[in-house]
Amino acid sequence: MIKAKNGHGLTFTCPSPEAPELFDRVVRSYLAFGCETGAHLKTLMRSCPGMAMAHCLRGYFLMFMGTRALATRALDEAATGLEDPEGLEPRERMHLAALRAWAGGSLPAATRLWDDIARNHPRDVLALKMAHFGHFYTGHSRNIRDGVARALDFWTPKDAEYSFLRSMYAFGLEESGDYVRAERVVRDALDRNPDDPWGIHALAHVYEATERFDTGVRCLTEMERNWKPANNFRYHVAWHRALFHYEAGDPEAALEAFDADVFDPEAAEDLDLCNDASLLLRIELGGVDVGDRWAAVATKVESRGDDLMMPFVDTHVVLALASSPDPGHRARARALTEAMHRYGADSDEGNAVCYRDVGAELAQAVLNYREGRAEQSWGTLAALLDRVQAIGGSHAQRDLFWEIAADALEQSEPYGADAVAFYGARSHSRQRDGWNWQRYLAALENSDRDDALRAARIRYQAAAVPAG
Repeated sequence: MIKAKNGHGLTFTCPSPEAPELFDRVVRSYLAFGCETGAHLKTLMRSCPGMAMAHCLRGYFLMFMGTRALATRALDEAATGLEDPEGLEPRERMHLAALRAWAGGSLPAATRLWDDIARNHPRDVLALKMAHFGHFYTGHSRNIRDGVARALDFWTPKDAEYSFLRSMYAFGLEESGDYVRAERVVRDALDRNPDDPWGIHALAHVYEATERFDTGVRCLTEMERNWKPANNFRYHVAWHRALFHYEAGDPEAALEAFDADVFDPEAAEDLDLCNDASLLLRIELGGVDVGDRWAAVATKVESRGDDLMMPFVDTHVVLALASSPDPGHRARARALTEAMHRYGADSDEGNAVCYRDVGAELAQAVLNYREGRAEQSWGTLAALLDRVQAIGGSHAQRDLFWEIAADALEQSEPYGADAVAFYGARSHSRQRDGWNWQRYLAALENSDRDDALRAARIRYQAAAVPAG
């Protein structure tokens, strides 16, 4: 093995001077959600046998699949990469330690290591991207933003990765509530590189957060040629477009988008499963009969074991299984929920903390909701929603649980004080949520507070709520 630097000044322990560029080609393809990423990785592994960071990168990609079986293989990749730890650079050892922590059941520990790497090596774009991922799935919005922000001055527009970093920063700004700056930064990033699905996705999040639903549909449609060539991430961008239809008061159009662009029976990555279940439930909440689609979604997830890697994903799997008419699927939903409770209570893995504090109870609330125990579901969610960010995901994705809470409340106590308070608060945070306004105004009409009803109606008219 020799020591060779890449174009960003990072030292690699590798078999040839060309190895760092082959490695960076894989990383750039990953940043772009390119369909050729896997092929580039195979070339790297074939051309650079024994390269520790190549094994680490393959281990990271195995972990993205979210299964225990592949986590075991990722641990093997870490072990292979660490066969000669003294011969590696400290940065390389830290990457492999992060992989070992993640595959060993602690995404929080891995994320801390990625942050440490990025602080010491701000031009390590892989560490920056992995930390971005880790903060996203551990619910740390500020760190999604700041992890990239502190590295930006070490990059220039001449760097091929610069626009990707700008779009990552924009997404962090959006998740931190700074929508004006987020839009400005992401537009700059897309001007530099319009073929950046993460940047397009960040712009969609800005439109979602600011409730510009029609603008979101137009934007994603106009930029379709830029995001449709992406790997499975294209289904998530399509999910955003369908979500805009739903929020604009047109759940029928959302269902058409589900069939045309979102659901693929062969697409079974974690994000695909979350896209399918969360969109289909929202369409149902919009009053549309979804036919036998729940059975198809549940069939796609039924073969997954009790992987217990991410509570965000597992809760969506419970939703899909519990929504199916198949008794076997529903039994599997109950079994997975019980497994989440046991894991949170008994495991010493780092991920178990979130299952214990939030994830298992959230899945239980979803299960209760789908099995007709609306009052129990509402009671759990009312106590849990303030902490639900800990399971990870975006604000837009987690809003599903507020929508479930709203419907569970309507089923159990539509006109009580809890209903007035919950719907009233949401009418300020989601001012153009037409279904929430219907519930809120109905609850006020059944109360003795005519003054509040008059004030709410004035706000409702001013909000230009989509018809639906």
